Amino acid sequence: MISKSAFVIMLLLTVFCASGYPAGFLVYNQDATSVAMGNAFTAIADNPSAVFYNPAGMNQLECTQIRSGFQVIVPDTSFKGADSGHTTDMHDKISIPVTGFITHKVNDKISIGGGIFTPFGLVTEWPSRWEGDGVSTYSALRTFFVNPAVSIQVHPRLSLAAGIDYVYSDFKIRRSINLDQITGIPIGLALGKITLDGFDDSWGYNLGVLFHINDTWTLGLAYRSKVNLEFDGHAQYRMRPLLRGLFPPTDISPRIELPPLVSGQIAARFGGKWTVATGFLWTGWSVYDELTPKFRNDFLIPPSMKSSPQDWKDVTTFLLGVEYDLNQTWVLRGGYIFDQTPVP
Repeated sequence: MISKSAFVIMLLLTVFCASGYPAGFLVYNQDATSVAMGNAFTAIADNPSAVFYNPAGMNQLECTQIRSGFQVIVPDTSFKGADSGHTTDMHDKISIPVTGFITHKVNDKISIGGGIFTPFGLVTEWPSRWEGDGVSTYSALRTFFVNPAVSIQVHPRLSLAAGIDYVYSDFKIRRSINLDQITGIPIGLALGKITLDGFDDSWGYNLGVLFHINDTWTLGLAYRSKVNLEFDGHAQYRMRPLLRGLFPPTDISPRIELPPLVSGQIAARFGGKWTVATGFLWTGWSVYDELTPKFRNDFLIPPSMKSSPQDWKDVTTFLLGVEYDLNQTWVLRGGYIFDQTPVP
């Protein structure tokens, strides 16, 4: 049994010792163990979350194992206008992604598993009247991945794995429409609001390699493909009474590509108690180059809303994690992440 004080300590560590990313809307944190080690987990992959991080690690797991969890994400962002110098704080908007994994060892050579997780998407909300209200006052993107996978041990030290992703996604974006967006003259007169929403499902895949170089060193490689989403959506308007007839509801068909992920890491176990892991995570954000809602009826729609260049760039994240088995009850973990933003 764990004492009440020990449970409180573990809860506090779980809540406050998490990692943050500037890398767009990727939520790479899909398991508490990985998060605690700075997500340097590709070359370890020794619990059911291997389905996400490196499915080749499933061969290390005995019998049938289940793992689930959730995380609480509270973005804290502010914007300072280059011309006005005014600072606007984004509203607090809590997201709680949930994950679940299961693995089963079929025999000495084959293991299967599956996972449900949300690696992309968050929610942001800004004041209804602020300098960027023509870009966004509210935006939410959700993605749900269902990922079955199989791993084959082709050699006592080498496992190969592959999986298929079924992806469901939906979004909602709310913006203001101002007269200066249409005329190009900074009049500052608000005409109303536009709300865009839609949904789509698509497919992707993931691959994994786990190679035990020797009894100390392990190499892990993982790849997750990009996912093409072509949303079936709608645009609705809340305009001033005299303008409502000019802005009827219309269909939209925006397209988004979720970026590919490549992870390469190495891990070493020393003295039966220490584990050190390090490596990189590459995210191909250059696929996120433009947002084009493709309005069925774009009469009087400001040009800035018909096409919004993004021009994000590919980024590489460097990861370092350390684990120490203190005793049969306690394991201490720590990690460091050096990340970059893809946003120009």
